[in-house]
Amino acid sequence: MHDFICDGFFGQQARWWLFGLLSVFYLCMGFFTASSYALFMDLTEPKLAATQFSAFMGATNGCESWASLAGGRLVGGFGYPSHLF
Repeated sequence: MHDFICDGFFGQQARWWLFGLLSVFYLCMGFFTASSYALFMDLTEPKLAATQFSAFMGATNGCESWASLAGGRLVGGFGYPSHLF
């Protein structure tokens, strides 16, 4: 299906446009992730730093797990395009 959309409908240039868009998106996600880790390190109390940082990371992982669950249910109920929005 993806090959039909990129090659047949939009042409070969759509692949490079999509690659560029996704590259910028994931680069921004990497910057966001690194900055959130730095923020979490700054928010910790020095005496409890390891425990607090572990709690922050656990909360982050819990959020990612919840988002994956919600995305899976959206795909199951409404189809894959609903997951992208």
